Amino acid sequence: MGVTLDLSRAPAAPAAPVKPNLSGLTRAELAQALIAAEVVRPEKARMRASQLWRWIHHYGVTDFSLMSDVAKEMRASLAEAFTVARPEIVERQVSRDGTR
Repeated sequence: MGVTLDLSRAPAAPAAPVKPNLSGLTRAELAQALIAAEVVRPEKARMRASQLWRWIHHYGVTDFSLMSDVAKEMRASLAEAFTVARPEIVERQVSRDGTR
């Protein structure tokens, strides 16, 4: 039996890199992520992290374009480097007293 090379299938597309999720990070972790991704200069990271934390955790925003007090260029840079996604609910639990 001979060996054949099947070239009829297209090569698998490389998986797109997964963007880090900013949701759930502390302000300090947000600042470090912004610096590491070179989206924000270190001297502005603390202020920008507080601003993003407020949008994510206070207002519940999951789209950078809705962060109206962040410059458009910054919103575009954030969207290229990060995501803001809520965690997926994998199981709902209800206690005896009805607490969920």
